[in-house]
Amino acid sequence: MNWQVRQLGEIAETALGKMLDKGKQKGLPQVPYLRNVNVQWGRVDTDDLLTMELADDERERFGVSAGDLLVCEGGEIGRSAIWHGQADYIAYQKALHRIRPGKSLDVRFLRYLLEHYSLNGTLAGLATGSTIAHLPQQQLRRVPVPVPPLNEQCRIVDLIEDHLSRLEAGQRWLSVGERKLEAFWLAALSASRRALVGAQFRTIGDVAETTLGKMLDAKRQVGSPTPYLRNINVRWGEFDLSDVQLTPLTDSEVQRFDVRPGDVMACEGGEPGRCAVWCRPVGEVAFQKALHRIRVRNPGEVLTSFLALMLEEAIRSGRCNRMFTGTTIKHLPQEKLRVIEIPVPALHTQRQAVDCLAELVGAQERLRAALANAAARIAAMRSSLLTAAFSGRLIAAKSSLPSAEELHA
Repeated sequence: MNWQVRQLGEIAETALGKMLDKGKQKGLPQVPYLRNVNVQWGRVDTDDLLTMELADDERERFGVSAGDLLVCEGGEIGRSAIWHGQADYIAYQKALHRIRPGKSLDVRFLRYLLEHYSLNGTLAGLATGSTIAHLPQQQLRRVPVPVPPLNEQCRIVDLIEDHLSRLEAGQRWLSVGERKLEAFWLAALSASRRALVGAQFRTIGDVAETTLGKMLDAKRQVGSPTPYLRNINVRWGEFDLSDVQLTPLTDSEVQRFDVRPGDVMACEGGEPGRCAVWCRPVGEVAFQKALHRIRVRNPGEVLTSFLALMLEEAIRSGRCNRMFTGTTIKHLPQEKLRVIEIPVPALHTQRQAVDCLAELVGAQERLRAALANAAARIAAMRSSLLTAAFSGRLIAAKSSLPSAEELHA
């Protein structure tokens, strides 16, 4: 490869967007603007635009035109997309870089180069910040850019997009598979409940004790550091303990907010009712107020695993939607949780239902693992493709496979 390598600042114009002013409104015209979250890899999402004040004499400086490359300055640095234009004016804020390539550089070539540099660590080496990464403008301008002849850049981009269309079609099929797995599980839950013909229905408050967890108080830090469960730790049917935090609790609070084997932990907000059965030893964790602890009164009458499955069915079928409070963030208050009705058949019937659904969970987990493995292979192939493209090794002709649209039909 005999391509000349230039710094980005030598062959493109770069600029950061408008710094937002959180002070008093000045009565200037309001204009829509793009934020970091609007720019994803290869696309600009305009479904959630905010507005800001912008003086008429700043419109050109902070405007976005068709063909501009928008690049995230913070967070996932380098994440970028080409703006293809729209009829109405739109600005951009300081969390984004605007790149306008010179005549020697194809904007599509640069967009894929930045993705390649994001994957191989080049951009991370230019970043600043320890907690949240940033790519300052002076560092962006130092990005090394190989500059083959323009017609060669176009040929490389065409080959990249030809191959990526197959990978992206495959990724869409994997997403379809995920959705079908989820729909199959919900259908199985619903069928399991319908099969319990003649079972008595009882409220959760009748068969179990429920309580909310510890209200955290930053001003009152008394007791020993104790691991505690948060909303984010409770997933459907399992716990994610990769990020368990500590909070000071007194001895009496440790006893009051303990989590025992067989307790059903359910989310109070966010995705209300999302629940899982705790199976680890007593005394390992407490729980905060964002969670309900459901403790069956008589395990010889109701299996906790059965209760959790029937609660999941009641929540995810939509029958409990009327019980949620809140407009932006939904909540399931304790008094509402206690009146949710579940079927309570004979204990052996509960065991049969749990065992049957457990077999489906096992099959579902194996399929999810296969889908995850396929997704990882697609990601690896995408990375390898970009590496080949920008090292001058992507020389094959376009694939003779059907187009992505044909694959997805």
